[in-house]
Amino acid sequence: MNAYMQLVRSFRAAATCLPKCRVLGSFACLLGFSAVLTASERTSARQTFRLTVPVTSNVAVPNVERDVEHLVEGSGEFPEHVWSLESNSPSGLVADFSVATAFTHQDYPSIQHDARLRVRIGNATGLGQWTATQQEDATDREAGDQRANVQVRSDAPGRAAVALQVSMMDEFHSLAQGRYSTTVVCTISMP
Repeated sequence: MNAYMQLVRSFRAAATCLPKCRVLGSFACLLGFSAVLTASERTSARQTFRLTVPVTSNVAVPNVERDVEHLVEGSGEFPEHVWSLESNSPSGLVADFSVATAFTHQDYPSIQHDARLRVRIGNATGLGQWTATQQEDATDREAGDQRANVQVRSDAPGRAAVALQVSMMDEFHSLAQGRYSTTVVCTISMP
């Protein structure tokens, strides 16, 4: 009966306190009343923490422009460029590397030479397995194909260093003097 009497006294104290208290005082009276109610019983409380992580993907382009003077000696190949790909998507990432045109002469756009792309996967971390689904492709001007496309993908979140090699397929000595260029575009998407 002791707990019952204590509860009755608490109700009376709260009832006499509320009309006399201002807003802050009422709050203090209610806190005192609440403490008395919970002091005689076991109570528990629960708090749930939730975190929403948005899907993020990133591609980091090598910060280097390569000129014709930087071709690997005796070939039409540029040294490999390492691109950094990452995604936290549960389904992974698809990265398409492409050129829309063959190498084109800066001053004489009708002079073009085929471009070849090759890709290989270097260091990879995370849950994803990375694969090169299209490892090599080239433009073919004679067949009217101005595009070349290579592709890598992962099947889960992760990060990979992808080495891309760009080549001019014609013999260097057969090229007309001048500057040539083609642009590689990397497009990333979620499968």
